Amino acid sequence: MKKFIFSDYYDRRIGFKYLLFLLVSLAFISCSNFSDMVDDSSGELATISLKVVDEAPHEILSRATDESSISNMYVLVYNNKGELVTKQYTLGSSVTLLTRSGVGCSIYAIVNTGNASLLNGDVVSTVAKLQSFTTNVIKNVDDVKGPNERLLMSGGLQNVKIEGGSRVQVISGLVVKRLVAKVSINVTATNGIVITKYRICNYPNKSYLIHRPNPNEGDVADAAIGADGASAWLSNDGVNVNGPSFSTTFYMYENRRGGRFPAGAGTLTNQLEKGKYFPSNSTYIEVYGEGIGFKSVYKIYLGSDNCQNYSVKRNGQYSYNIVINNSSDVDARVSTTLSPINQPEANCYMMKPGGTTIEIPISQANRDGVMRLNTNLSWSVGLLWTDHSKGLSPQGAVASVRASYTDLGIVLRSGSAEGNAVIYIKDSNGKIAWSWHIWVTNYDPNNGGKTYAYTATDGVNTARNTFMDRNLGALALTGENTCLGLLYQWGRKDPFPGYNSQVVANLMPIYNASGIALNEGDATATGVKRVPVTQANNLESTVQNPLNYYYSPDGEWYSNANLHNANLWNSVSGTKTNFDPCPPGWRVPVRKNISPWYGLSTTNGTITNSTWDWTGQGAGYYPLVGLRAYNTGILYGCGGESGHWTTTQMTALNFSYNFNIYGGAVIIDRDEIHGYGFCTRCVRE
Repeated sequence: MKKFIFSDYYDRRIGFKYLLFLLVSLAFISCSNFSDMVDDSSGELATISLKVVDEAPHEILSRATDESSISNMYVLVYNNKGELVTKQYTLGSSVTLLTRSGVGCSIYAIVNTGNASLLNGDVVSTVAKLQSFTTNVIKNVDDVKGPNERLLMSGGLQNVKIEGGSRVQVISGLVVKRLVAKVSINVTATNGIVITKYRICNYPNKSYLIHRPNPNEGDVADAAIGADGASAWLSNDGVNVNGPSFSTTFYMYENRRGGRFPAGAGTLTNQLEKGKYFPSNSTYIEVYGEGIGFKSVYKIYLGSDNCQNYSVKRNGQYSYNIVINNSSDVDARVSTTLSPINQPEANCYMMKPGGTTIEIPISQANRDGVMRLNTNLSWSVGLLWTDHSKGLSPQGAVASVRASYTDLGIVLRSGSAEGNAVIYIKDSNGKIAWSWHIWVTNYDPNNGGKTYAYTATDGVNTARNTFMDRNLGALALTGENTCLGLLYQWGRKDPFPGYNSQVVANLMPIYNASGIALNEGDATATGVKRVPVTQANNLESTVQNPLNYYYSPDGEWYSNANLHNANLWNSVSGTKTNFDPCPPGWRVPVRKNISPWYGLSTTNGTITNSTWDWTGQGAGYYPLVGLRAYNTGILYGCGGESGHWTTTQMTALNFSYNFNIYGGAVIIDRDEIHGYGFCTRCVRE
């Protein structure tokens, strides 16, 4: 059995040493022995070299637990069918192993188990089995000793291309995160109250090895109920204090209980009601206090706020400073820091204004197999442009952008305003290796925000999609100045500003990090540069120059030699591609047998203030946002036209299917050339 020491407390004033040891047992499901193996069912032999790094520690306070080091690990390689190809146990944090080539592979690492026979047999023979694998039940919460224990961690990479042959392929970007959360408690009693003891209640007994995040897991205020793996919740007998205060730090498996139950009960701003409307099995600290003429038990429920969130998430850090004032009142001021990890790879991230923090993986830059960024060399991050005049500031849409070198990520904090921004990562030569759209908005399509589940049918074929209720980048559902969104050339991941009004067709202003306005024009412009294509393969130029709007006489930004790339948004397998511009969990719509918008027409919708209303059909609003010309990049058509891309190319490879509203007509399957800049309406994956 693997044991971890979690915290101790020494009160020098009265000479007693009190121990709180919350047992995290790393005894796992019993398996038969295995040897390192390579499945010969697919691919040619390949050799990969992998170094695993851990998420950066935060405010390490414990003296007996090594929170960051990696002493041993399992590496598991799966093919694109989710079948195990290779598994190997090794000491240290790096390994070179023999496997099989393939595309769309997944690589996982399980760190610090200390058990070479943990994954015997076929218990992790598929990705699904691995994701269902849990730690065994913790037997108790008491008296576990052992210095220099290490924390269990896990992580993975998806959509990895493994190349065959004798060359050793270096795989980078695999970051492992701790299974446990770190909780620090400081309680002080006033007015002569003596704290006699405290105990921790509803401690989860096990956890999934691989994280099962909610779509908005990176938001500390996320109140969705999660899948944790625990089947029982434990409580310790308590730790004696007999003084006016105590402090302790402990680790626990995630316990994502969600928000209030019943939802909306009580007054959400009243912190005293948090202990009244808690979901079952919520973790809490029980504090026993005595004053003149009374004894009280105070319950302090964990979570990211004072009154309505009860979730404790893995890899997070929670710090509570509590003041007990009298027999019934608790000052439950809570300071919470959640490590902003576990954002999936994507090209767009939605954030709420008001100080939300996320961390995004930089592995997206190399995800399609092109090595654009060597993470072993120096790299830097920054803000390229924003549509908010305050630039990069707490008053803008994005307050800060910083590199997290140990995590291989970018840490973002939102400002107080809604808006759009594009951030970048530059390589050691100062060249942009990748860029991301940051959409700061109160609209949350994953948690209460309006969506439209539209079913298109022609009597034979059916297309069912859940649409966002607004264009990608829009800051409101309706309203002439905020509902338009951003524009995209087909196959490109980066947005371009469009109009800022349907009535007065002004160009949407954009600004740099300092809040200086950027102008649009030819190659000398400081903002959007309208640039002709000059090479046969222009893809990497678009990556390095996200603000360059490329155009050519034949309407293809990809090439000046009549070449095309059918897979930029439209994958062979039908899955979301590396260049898709939508946020995690969403994608550009696919046209299969019929258009996703089939059935919409001028006869079953109405138009008001240059916005088509198909809410009666269950399809939502569609403002006439205008477009950018394929042969000049210049904006036109605001208030009179809009187009909405699908991923699907037509027979002529520089055309794709488009839902187009033009000249009072609704064209369900219009053939549009890739150089046009149209809006995008994302659908749920």
